[in-house]
Amino acid sequence: MKRRPNDPMVAVLSEAFWALQRKINAADEPGRGTLADGWPARPAPRPPRSRTGPLPLAKQDEPLVADMHELIKSGAARSVSAAAKMMASKAVGAGSETSKAKRLERHYGKRRRGYH
Repeated sequence: MKRRPNDPMVAVLSEAFWALQRKINAADEPGRGTLADGWPARPAPRPPRSRTGPLPLAKQDEPLVADMHELIKSGAARSVSAAAKMMASKAVGAGSETSKAKRLERHYGKRRRGYH
């Protein structure tokens, strides 16, 4: 069924469309924060999200890194990874012994310049 421009249904839909369009345009005017009938024109900005992720453990690892250096220096450990594996059981954190050892190796590498 083809609708004609003078059909009452077309007139009702057209008026509803233009009324909504006027509300949207009014909300975009500077200084107006809501639509004509009180709906918020734009959502309020969200507060910044808190940082999630791993906690920095470098400060807790510092004594262990110093002990690793002493193990290597004394010859008890022949490499950084061997010293890290020896100290991994004393490291804080919820990770496995392997992940703690890798973390200690990383921290040792970052601090190595200061041990010469």
